Amino acid sequence: MNTTTIHRLIAEHIKTMPDFSARHWATGNINHTPPAQGLWQRLSIQTASSIMSGMADKPMTRQRGAVVVQVFGRLNTGESAIIAQADNIAQHLGYYSHEHLELLTPTVTTVGSDGDFYQVNVRVPYRYK
Repeated sequence: MNTTTIHRLIAEHIKTMPDFSARHWATGNINHTPPAQGLWQRLSIQTASSIMSGMADKPMTRQRGAVVVQVFGRLNTGESAIIAQADNIAQHLGYYSHEHLELLTPTVTTVGSDGDFYQVNVRVPYRYK
């Protein structure tokens, strides 16, 4: 399986974003304290069903899934900065390919309030090999 490779390639690409700051990004299974001011993001990589993409001396597998970035801003601070950040992330991730990883068409979805924060999600399907 190539799940570790997929995670590594996606994380490396996100770190190349302009103005990337690790303290504004939450990832799986690591405690994260949102900043007192400004935006923050949570990255999750969601796997989906793999498919057999070919047959040679052994079956070839294509792994599929989605990169989901949740963008958060404090309530009552407006949505324009949050939407602009989501658009920047979508532009950075969409239609990117490296090694055997292809990131496909991004979708930006406004979720709204989830308690203390206003949320916009960026979802980018991927395929590997």
